Amino acid sequence: MTCTRPRHGFLGLGMQTETLDDGQEITVVMAVDPMGPAGPVSIYKGDRIVALNGKPIQGVRSLLAEIGPDTIGTTVTLSLRRKGFPVDVEITVRERPSA
Repeated sequence: MTCTRPRHGFLGLGMQTETLDDGQEITVVMAVDPMGPAGPVSIYKGDRIVALNGKPIQGVRSLLAEIGPDTIGTTVTLSLRRKGFPVDVEITVRERPSA
């Protein structure tokens, strides 16, 4: 019997959820894997991820739910806030490497 592991999308970002004073959850980039999909695009520590393909993102779980196995190999648009300014970047989702 062959056992296959579940497939997950991978952006190569270390992220955390922060809660603002008004209770809104945001996703903040804490690290960028230089060898991952985000490595060659302009995503930096401190960027706030606000949308994926135009759909609002509220916290890390919200983002991870949107990059499932059906997004592997596709290019998505991440809408960011960087130092208060909007920035859109395109990134190709890869399959999460096995540990």
